[in-house]
Amino acid sequence: MKDKITLRLVLMLLLGIVGYYIVFQGFYNLMMYKSMYPYEDIPDMLTGVTLNFVPTFLQSVFIALVVFWPSRERNIERKIAIDALLVTAMLVAFNLAFPPVMKILGFPQWSGVNWGGSAFNAIFVFLGMETTFYVLSFKQSLRETETQKRLALQYRYDALKAQVNPHFLFNSLNILYSLVSIDQQRSKEFVLALSHMYRYVMSQQNQDTVSLRDELDFLHNYVGVLEMRYRDQFSMVVEGEEHIGDQSIVPFTMQLLIENVTKHNVISTQYPMTVTVVITDEHVTVSNPIRERPSESPSHVGLNYITELYQSHGKQFSVDNDGKTFTATVPFI
Repeated sequence: MKDKITLRLVLMLLLGIVGYYIVFQGFYNLMMYKSMYPYEDIPDMLTGVTLNFVPTFLQSVFIALVVFWPSRERNIERKIAIDALLVTAMLVAFNLAFPPVMKILGFPQWSGVNWGGSAFNAIFVFLGMETTFYVLSFKQSLRETETQKRLALQYRYDALKAQVNPHFLFNSLNILYSLVSIDQQRSKEFVLALSHMYRYVMSQQNQDTVSLRDELDFLHNYVGVLEMRYRDQFSMVVEGEEHIGDQSIVPFTMQLLIENVTKHNVISTQYPMTVTVVITDEHVTVSNPIRERPSESPSHVGLNYITELYQSHGKQFSVDNDGKTFTATVPFI
């Protein structure tokens, strides 16, 4: 892929130099000779075009090599200064060597050097090359930044799942152990809900998005397990299910939000917890009354992670905490 991009860049530069020469030489002939075609015959034209094009082309190629050479300097001002010094040295050396070379080759009529025109050409090409270089570099840095951001998010996403899944499984097995000797029917229901959840987890491992309907089906199983864990002191109410269509969200968003409720709030017989999920045409909200655990210091790692993940999809995930109710608004992708 990199080789193809490099080859394409070289071809673009060569075509740009040729096109530039045609325009530049035309204006030069017009200013110097009052004609864009100051040649006596075809052989004279071919000689003139060749002897003008070759030095212009060689100068332009040298400037391109200087500017696009693998970066010697990270500092922009220093790089431009070094490039300018190298181009100036090349221009002086080239113009001093041009007359004797033309005499040796048998073209004494072309041995004169127009320092002004040569300097103008070098400056114009140099500025064009530097501008092109920094535009391409800026675009490349944006692509690399975006790639690194996505890789970092994916890594955090995988790391989070790697932590959540074993932890949840461990807690679930403990709940199952306590249920087996108390209520065999609920134990069977628990195992069935757990199997449905892990089937979903496995199916969504490498997915970027999931349908809202599938996520809610998973959530009902997850909440069913939590109801058993908290002995029916935890519940969920879903409103607006008639709005469910083909909307999509990030996988496990709802599960992380519900887990966030259990992690940061007191849930007991004295303080039962009811989470309200409201579905609209534009988003879904998850809200719960706030009963913070006294010893719990919220890190907001999960919420920050969800926020960044939705931002990578160009969407805005938001939360609102008025001290009494916590509400998370999940946009559709």
